[in-house]
Amino acid sequence: MGKISDTLIDISNMEKYALKNTFIHNVDARCKIIITLIFSATVISFNRYDILPLLPLFAFPLFMLINSEIPLSYLLKKIIFVSIFAFTIAIANPFIETEIAGHIESFPVSRGWCSFTSIMVRFFLTSGAALLLLLTTGMYNISKALDKLGVPHVFTMQLFFLCRYILSLTEEASRMEQARSARSFGKKGYGIKVFNNILSSLFIRSIDRAERVYTAMR
Repeated sequence: MGKISDTLIDISNMEKYALKNTFIHNVDARCKIIITLIFSATVISFNRYDILPLLPLFAFPLFMLINSEIPLSYLLKKIIFVSIFAFTIAIANPFIETEIAGHIESFPVSRGWCSFTSIMVRFFLTSGAALLLLLTTGMYNISKALDKLGVPHVFTMQLFFLCRYILSLTEEASRMEQARSARSFGKKGYGIKVFNNILSSLFIRSIDRAERVYTAMR
C-alpha cells in the first residue's frame, strides 16, 4: 500500500507545483513548449562526443528552476529515477568504443566514456527541461497549448485523458491495496495468486469506470 500511496501523493504534488504563481508559471504555455522543443533539439544536435560544449546549456533549466521555486531535490529525484533507461543504453559504449580520445592528467579516456558521459548529460538536460515544463504548466494547460499550436485535437485529448485517468487508476489501486492489507495477517495475502486477482479486479474496475465516464460524456 505504501508504494501506491506514495505514487498517488507524488502525482498530487506535481499538480500542486503547477498551481504556483511565479514568473515562469505565468509565461504562456505555448511559449514554454516551443522554447523547450528548441532547447531539446539544440541539445541533441551536438556531436556525440561533446561534453564541455553542453555545460553552458544548463543555464536554461537552472533559470527555470530558480524562477519557478521548484525544489532542486524534488527535480533531481525524478530525473535520477528515470535515468536508469539512459544509463542502460549508454553503459555499453565504453566496452564498444575503446579507442583513446585523450587523457585526464595521466589517465587515458576512451571515446566510449566520452559518448557515455555525453549521453547522460544530454539526458539530464532534456529530461530536466521536460519535467520543469510539466511542473510549471500542468498537463491540462499543456494539452490546451498543443491544441492551439495546431497539434491534432484527437492526440491532445488522448494525452490529457491518459494523464487524467492515471490518477483515477492509482486511486483505485490504492483502495484495493488497502482492502487487501486489512484482510491480511503478517505475510498472508502477498502471493502471486493474490496479485493476479488484484490485477484482474483492477482491469475490470477500469473498464467499468471507463464505461461510466463515456455514458456521462454522452
